[in-house]
Amino acid sequence: MKRILKKTVLLLLAGTMLFGAAFMENSVPVQAGGAKAKLAIKAYQKFLGQSQIEWSGKKYLSSDFQFILEDVNSDGVPELLLHNRGKNVFHYQGYQAVYYYSNKKIEHAVTGDKIVSYYPKKGVVISEHGGMGSYRCYWKIPKNEKKSVSRIGDILLLYPNKKLGEKTIYVWYNGDKQTEVSKSTFNSLLKKAVGSKKVKIKSSQWKDNTAANRKKMSKWKK
Repeated sequence: MKRILKKTVLLLLAGTMLFGAAFMENSVPVQAGGAKAKLAIKAYQKFLGQSQIEWSGKKYLSSDFQFILEDVNSDGVPELLLHNRGKNVFHYQGYQAVYYYSNKKIEHAVTGDKIVSYYPKKGVVISEHGGMGSYRCYWKIPKNEKKSVSRIGDILLLYPNKKLGEKTIYVWYNGDKQTEVSKSTFNSLLKKAVGSKKVKIKSSQWKDNTAANRKKMSKWKK
């Protein structure tokens, strides 16, 4: 039984890593000059203003997307949340993603079925995904441009088969090392890593990717 569960966990974890790998090359260079927040917004406007947007190796009409601007890591510069509503987007590609502005580029941070919330004090984003069971992933968005996005923890709800039944597994990350821990240990580590204030992403926040809405991005304030 342990072998089956371990294999299932590895498959699920590998699946979430594919989300990241599919997007890492999708960065857009921009020109320097002015405040970083304004630069970021101009870069997002340019990115969203394309006729097509690349999503996991495929291209979709820019009108298929919705967006949100949120300062996820409290550095005064907004992150770009994207929702791909295209008819031909598939589950393995994910439907929602977070991008951030770093080193004069738009960088991909994380993709999942849904970006549900974030902890602004620590810059931790929560994504959720459903498949062979479901899982919730915690990702840290850096303020320091020399650092990259890191994965700090997962909660996996598994449905291996009818005989084994349902099982919840808690995984904590220390760099590239991942360790299965107890629920209490996971919650203790998470509390230290994310802080107490959590901001939920509401469905009403999503804006259609239109020229008018992109223009309004310039009025964004923290």
